[in-house]
Amino acid sequence: MIDLQTLAKAHFEEHLHTYFKMHVAEDVCVDLELIESEDHSNDHIDSFSLIFKAPLKHAFPQGTYKLEHLKVGTLHLFLVPIKKDADGLYYQAISTRLKKS
Repeated sequence: MIDLQTLAKAHFEEHLHTYFKMHVAEDVCVDLELIESEDHSNDHIDSFSLIFKAPLKHAFPQGTYKLEHLKVGTLHLFLVPIKKDADGLYYQAISTRLKKS
């Protein structure tokens, strides 16, 4: 499992437009496509966001979900719904931590 203390945007950059298996319930999984990775860092914090797209038929509430990817590994992310359009439902995860002095 990925250590969230060392999680970085670089872990995801090469996996844009690949799929993460999200565990919605014990016996229910949904494939999420990673469609965007954006840096929000400044002099004091390391921060980035990830945007995932889910099929329209798979709406789920904000919450912490287990995600699995063949190359990235397994991680738990807090996902928040941010948009819905004809192509799908969009969810965002944000990682922020103070930079070490």
